[in-house]
Amino acid sequence: MDSWGSGFVLNNYTVTNTGTSPVTGWTATLSFDRTVSVTNSWGIAFATTSGSTLSGSNVSWNGNLAPGQSVTFGLQGTTSGNISPPACSAD
Repeated sequence: MDSWGSGFVLNNYTVTNTGTSPVTGWTATLSFDRTVSVTNSWGIAFATTSGSTLSGSNVSWNGNLAPGQSVTFGLQGTTSGNISPPACSAD
């Protein structure tokens, strides 16, 4: 993660299917240490932003994951100052 003043970029966050069955559609939740706003994203579509928590889902080309398969995503955003990398979980 790169951050500066009121901006930041997250690159190469990875979602991996660790199960034994294919996954059709996934959601990732990022929890920051302060309120953020997304200005651009790639590989993920952010549906909700609630203060310091962002939730997004796959885009059309990366929603189907075979067992062991991974996809990466990233985003650019703004905040009120430098931030720490977020905690990330995926379903």
